[in-house]
Amino acid sequence: MLCSQDSFPLKVRGIHLINEPLFFHPVFALIKPFLTEKIKERVYMHGNNYMQSLTEHFPVSILPQEYGGEEASIEELAKEWTDFIMASADYLQSISLVAQE
Repeated sequence: MLCSQDSFPLKVRGIHLINEPLFFHPVFALIKPFLTEKIKERVYMHGNNYMQSLTEHFPVSILPQEYGGEEASIEELAKEWTDFIMASADYLQSISLVAQE
């Protein structure tokens, strides 16, 4: 999170954690003073009871089935993404060579 707030070209609209372990809360309390107020406000910890709270932030239509949504299962989505990456292997290789020059 620290690297993303100042040096990573990404607009963070929210960081959502589900099933975060109990030890994460005190660890996050140590990190929190170093974060900007904007980032602090955009971190959401949903815990074990995430079905209700996730739908307050995301439409049910885009959530995977495992998270109470109507979208495909995580396994199906992962396979779709893997297939896309594998089909893009030549393109990804070509841009990695350009970046190395």
